[in-house]
Amino acid sequence: MTSTLAEVRMSDAVRRLLGPDLTARVAATPLAGGRCQDCHLPLPQHSVVNVVVFQDQDSCVVGCLHPDCGTSQIRLLPAGALARTGPASVPMRLVAGVMPHGGRPLPVLTLQPIMQVVDVARPVAVDAFLDVLVQAGMTTELDFLRAPEPLLGWPVAISQASAGQAAIQIRMPGGALLVDGVTAVSPAWRDAASRYGWCVLYAGRNLGDIPAGQPHNGSLPQAGLVAGARLRLFGASRNLG
Repeated sequence: MTSTLAEVRMSDAVRRLLGPDLTARVAATPLAGGRCQDCHLPLPQHSVVNVVVFQDQDSCVVGCLHPDCGTSQIRLLPAGALARTGPASVPMRLVAGVMPHGGRPLPVLTLQPIMQVVDVARPVAVDAFLDVLVQAGMTTELDFLRAPEPLLGWPVAISQASAGQAAIQIRMPGGALLVDGVTAVSPAWRDAASRYGWCVLYAGRNLGDIPAGQPHNGSLPQAGLVAGARLRLFGASRNLG
């Protein structure tokens, strides 16, 4: 099975586990920004990749390998392993930008999983990434015109990483790590974060880029595919230099 850019190969066992719908979704997932799950080097955009599935008793994470790193296969994990590591076990793309909400340019963070996360214990396939976030308090009832309701107990740590970049770490209630990464932040984002003392977080799939500098007047994808929340920034987390 092929995508528009690379040939995505799956073993029969992987296809049976995912089923026809998820097999098609995985095959069509863009590989841009993706990395091999074994060597962690970028995936090729115009050749062959092999699909690997990490599975515990409740869910599975789907990633890709270079052909030289491994074949398409299912790798079994101890029961509950993915739940214990939190959503951060899934590679994600982190972007910081500014979007208007209620007429105010607010600092926004978007998280987009690079790999599929599927709850295989249910009769109908469920996006386990969004499911975990909703259970922890985020909402999929969004209109992107007003900021989502605030959530407490989600520590956000932001520090200067280098010129124009910040290291951002977000934890969920109970300490599970949601994301720990570095992304470009504009002066507009830093100013908005300092002014309002909180940021809007959107997490989901097919999130378009939001401009790092100027306020974004467009819309993000349809509700139901994205979870949102408003998170408080405390103390040094608001000071990015």
